Amino acid sequence: TGPVFEVPSDCTLTLTDCKVTGQIVCNDSSNGSGVYVNGGTLNLYSGQISNGTGQKDTGSENTYGGGVYVTGIGTFNMYGGVITGNSANYGGGVYVKSGTFTMYGGTIKSNRSSKGYGTDSSGAGVCVEESGNFIMKNDASVTANMIGWGSTAGAGVYVNGGTFEMHDNASVTGNEAGNTDSKGNSGCGVYVNGGTFTMHGSSKVTGNKATSGNALSGGGVYVKSGT
Repeated sequence: TGPVFEVPSDCTLTLTDCKVTGQIVCNDSSNGSGVYVNGGTLNLYSGQISNGTGQKDTGSENTYGGGVYVTGIGTFNMYGGVITGNSANYGGGVYVKSGTFTMYGGTIKSNRSSKGYGTDSSGAGVCVEESGNFIMKNDASVTANMIGWGSTAGAGVYVNGGTFEMHDNASVTGNEAGNTDSKGNSGCGVYVNGGTFTMHGSSKVTGNKATSGNALSGGGVYVKSGT
């Protein structure tokens, strides 16, 4: 059980020319992320990370980082490829606790986040917490991710500390909050609950929506605290 790949400190993993069938696929019972960047560096040029269900932090029943989990001084450089079809309570596609995830290209799409054990869940596409950094450049996109029952924040990106930056033509688009309980939905594109969210250039947050729930706030962006 556990992640397909773990990249510890002082190690580098580079995945390239993973075309057509080049996939990192978790077994249904793996209880782990597709890739766990635990202080090292991972470079993804092409291929697919899918079917991950995240992993549990010590003392927690919630799962984090279905596709990718970055922590420590870890660095994930995404130049292409797709992170898709993953799920977790926090960060269905990508969870950045600390370290830096930089998208120079590629797509994070069709990932899910839904309620855990007595808590809310957030960030179906991406969840950034504590001292994490998530940076989008060029034509990188976070799209068509969905938060489900009990989730209240950030179908595309949930910022709960750390930084989230969009540059060039990067986009957060077509993400959806649906099938929730009475708590309602906020920030279907981007939810900021501490930390900093900055947009540059021609980057865009568009076409995100809530389809059910009591209180609907900030279909594009909702800032509860932070900048």
